Amino acid sequence: MAADPEHATSMPERQFPLTAFAGARPDAPAWFVAALATPKTDGAVEVGGATIAWRRWGEAAKISGRRGLVFVHGGVAHLGWWDFIAPFFMETHTPVALSLSGMGLSGWRPAYDMATYAGEVAAVAEATGLFAGPDKPLIVGHSFGGFVTLATIVAHGARFAGGVVCDSPIRKKEHTGPRANPRRRGGRVYPDDATALARFSLMPAQDSANLFIIDHIAREALRDAVDERGRPGRAWVHDPDLWLKMAFFPAEPFEAIAKAAAPFAFVRGEKSVLVDDERWAKMGAYAGPAVPRISIPEAQHHLMLDQPLAFVSALRALQAAWPA
Repeated sequence: MAADPEHATSMPERQFPLTAFAGARPDAPAWFVAALATPKTDGAVEVGGATIAWRRWGEAAKISGRRGLVFVHGGVAHLGWWDFIAPFFMETHTPVALSLSGMGLSGWRPAYDMATYAGEVAAVAEATGLFAGPDKPLIVGHSFGGFVTLATIVAHGARFAGGVVCDSPIRKKEHTGPRANPRRRGGRVYPDDATALARFSLMPAQDSANLFIIDHIAREALRDAVDERGRPGRAWVHDPDLWLKMAFFPAEPFEAIAKAAAPFAFVRGEKSVLVDDERWAKMGAYAGPAVPRISIPEAQHHLMLDQPLAFVSALRALQAAWPA
């Protein structure tokens, strides 16, 4: 989902990529099926009165001693966005993903802010044993999750090795325009999965050849619900008032990066509408030459949907040499 919808200006027209399937699952390649079948453990931890869902990949007997890798999803998304990415890091890391409060199967709050989200990331790392090994864990955050990654490293950087910010349009504070009025998103109850899936869309909208991935993340985003007439149905799992309750990261981001106790790296989709060439150049100029920056060819904003294996390769290469 969009990292900062309140500042998105010229967005593509909304698309519904799963409508033609009428609830059927698109064919998926063998690598994707194998990734979804990877052994994993689901759990939860209480953070500030909300239950935060997490997922850890790998067999318990084999994860101790490996560097932790925490994956943070984008806005109005959930931990299932990493189901087909995280397994590729099991040989070298202990991969973990969480659903931020108000999203996925995690609890809802009366208000949301970056400090709370940073605490959720740290709490999940603690609950899944990532601080117990000899190496500090890394964080990978996409879109809105990139801002959460920034906030976590600023607040808890001494406990982490670094943060990878993926296609998050980071701006200097004085270059950030006023927020548009946030709106309610979701909340409608559909009669069945097929009807709900036909209305699933990405934000910002984009085309994608990998409809089997979109189908997976959409199905993982549904929950049982009851409509206003008391009829059972299906609704999206996120808090529909999420953006109405949200306070965005208030700090000057590049000053925060410079002062953080752990380093950052930037990754983007080369065809992203949120981190276009102009924004990418400014991010590089603000951050300085010490901050690694990687562009994924032929990827748009949702780079793990567009080019999942190229995204995995970029993260593997980055983590092999960084942080030093």
